[in-house]
Amino acid sequence: WPDYWIQNGTEMKPATSLPLTAADFHPAEAIVETWHDWDMEFSLTDGNKRMWVTMAHGMPFTWVEMENLQPVIRVEGGRVVNASGNDLLNIQQAATQQLSQLAIELTGLDDTGAQHTALYGIYLPPATQVSASDGVLHIQFSRGKQYVVVALLNTYADLQHFASYAYNVPRSTTVSWDYNASAGLLNTHWDIHAERLNGSGNAACLQGFLPHHRRDGAAAAFDFTSYAYNTPHGRLLMAEGTTFDISYRFSGMLPYYAMPTDTTAQQHGFDRQR
Repeated sequence: WPDYWIQNGTEMKPATSLPLTAADFHPAEAIVETWHDWDMEFSLTDGNKRMWVTMAHGMPFTWVEMENLQPVIRVEGGRVVNASGNDLLNIQQAATQQLSQLAIELTGLDDTGAQHTALYGIYLPPATQVSASDGVLHIQFSRGKQYVVVALLNTYADLQHFASYAYNVPRSTTVSWDYNASAGLLNTHWDIHAERLNGSGNAACLQGFLPHHRRDGAAAAFDFTSYAYNTPHGRLLMAEGTTFDISYRFSGMLPYYAMPTDTTAQQHGFDRQR
């Protein structure tokens, strides 16, 4: 959860991290299985035990689908809370609940020693048993699909708000475009094919867009939600849907550059004939 700027202001880093592992699971490597225009899927395999991880640029979720695994989340020094910020489980004492969603609040230090608190959302299949002891969450699936979805939350209430998007895993992402030269207008069409992990029906996604998608003549044919994230490239504003269209003003480029003055055979010499 990148949430603070390094001192020279050029990069954001996380003060916390959320380790998601599994008991007796030792994959030798991570293998990229497939990728599309802005999503990527990779697998981790150990015998008949497997994790399939999906990530996409601009989406505040990581989807981890599993086979024959009982996942473990380490939350030492943190809290397990609900959408109101109230404790769900005492992670230091043996406790078990049947949960489909929870939030984990973690605190860490930045490079200067300042303290930061980050909130992670966890989304699980129905009737999942979650037990806590000694700062570790043990997740036991009951039946059907096995998965853990991790979200980056700005507020406690986001845990509930994000539930309508968290279970929709992108299976492919594509961008297409067309250019109207006479109008000087470039139109881009963004398309997400998503699958619902917890049923059927609308699989709307929460997709983020950087400032260049909405300023300097860019016009988005959709509305942005109130959800946003800081990035080194500016505010990432979130939109809801599976298709997005953006138009850009573009009047063309010069067809050539001026001839270089260096025509000698030095490091970057220029050969007129070539």
